[in-house]
Amino acid sequence: MAFVGLAGVSLFLLASFVVGFRLVGLWSKTRQLPELMIGLSFLLAGGFGGVASIAGAELAASRPGVATPLLVFGTLLLHGGVACLTVFVGRVFRPGRGGQLVMWTLCIALAVAALATAADAFAGTRTWAAASVFLRIGIYGWATTESGMQWFAARRREALGLADPAVVNRYLLWTLGIGSVLLLWSHSAWQLFQAEPARGTSYVAIAVLGSMCAGSLWLAFFPSDWWLRHLSARRSVSNSA
Repeated sequence: MAFVGLAGVSLFLLASFVVGFRLVGLWSKTRQLPELMIGLSFLLAGGFGGVASIAGAELAASRPGVATPLLVFGTLLLHGGVACLTVFVGRVFRPGRGGQLVMWTLCIALAVAALATAADAFAGTRTWAAASVFLRIGIYGWATTESGMQWFAARRREALGLADPAVVNRYLLWTLGIGSVLLLWSHSAWQLFQAEPARGTSYVAIAVLGSMCAGSLWLAFFPSDWWLRHLSARRSVSNSA
């Protein structure tokens, strides 16, 4: 179980780096904020943050002097990545004054949580772990809800012939991708309340849900020609029916 989980986690980390760097590369051409924020979210929370956090957890028992800085670095990167996602959701889905207020409030809360959990890592405690996880659940729940609402509205427009199937599918893939991370953080919250959390189970959850997230967002931002032809053919069948 542990070997399968670790192999899956490695796949997820690789996917996070590939998707993250591709999106940052796309931003270098378009200079659009959404691509940059999502790319940094993958690189910070999934890629570099994931490597540091997992390495720190694995070394905690044998080399605590090395593990502690890794855990601190990992938690700072993780919260930074979630902050990038928060900015993406606020700017794309809620650009009005109220949405921006929520966005910046959540970013400030993430900064506080990052510092608090980093202090926990130095002290070897988990005082702020639950607050941090539930904050992430709230943010990813917000992102999933906003995207799901957009997908539902786009489906109705598609049924009337007023929306591009590729755009509708992009909303669906985004909802699935972010929803996968929401489930991942929910699993982390559940693990916090277990007397003896099973590390192998956590790695399998990270592998399955993380890879689902990376795959969904890869198709959303970098759809292949085959995938676009499939969506076009589906629309043609729907119209002929």
